[in-house]
Amino acid sequence: MGGDPAGQGRGNDIMLPASGVVDLDAGGKDDSTDRTRDEWFRGFSFGVAGAVKITTILDQDITFDSGDLATGVVHPIRAKRVWSTGTTATGLFGYY
Repeated sequence: MGGDPAGQGRGNDIMLPASGVVDLDAGGKDDSTDRTRDEWFRGFSFGVAGAVKITTILDQDITFDSGDLATGVVHPIRAKRVWSTGTTATGLFGYY
C-alpha cells in the first residue's frame, strides 16, 4: 500500500539512506525555527545520554528524557526541529 502515513508528502523515505547529517552540537538546534521540509530529520544518534527535545513533523513537541533512548544508535524519529532549550544530550547528530 505504501503511501504517506504521516500525510507530510515525504512518503516512506525514512528507510532510504540519509542524504545529509548535521552535527547538532556545532549548530542546528533552534528554539524558534523549523528546518525546511527537505531537511526534516529522519533519525538521530548521540554519544552521551541526556534529554532531547524535538518538534515532530506533525507539530508535536516531545522531550525524550535521559535514558529513554540508547546512545550509539540511530533512532528513526522524524522531526523538523531540535530545540536548544531542553536538549542536554551531547554528541548529537541529525540525519536527513
